[in-house]
Amino acid sequence: MLNNTTNDYTADEMLVCEYLNRITNNLIGCGTDPIQFLISSHEALTQRIKGLEAELSYQKGLNEGLRTKNDYQSEQLESLRRLIARSP
Repeated sequence: MLNNTTNDYTADEMLVCEYLNRITNNLIGCGTDPIQFLISSHEALTQRIKGLEAELSYQKGLNEGLRTKNDYQSEQLESLRRLIARSP
């Protein structure tokens, strides 16, 4: 049984806890329960991955929009060049 007033982490578990806490910007917090920490860190990392995936999807949408706009502008530029080339 865990003692809630002491740290029940081994040295290796504490290194993992500190690392995961650092990469999640202290979102998780180590606490005194290694098992609860594992569950919390999994949930936090899963949420972080979902957030990054949403951001990536948004960025891809922006890139596609810019690509479409660029294609349109390129077509307009070519039309103007053809028109100028036909001018006397």
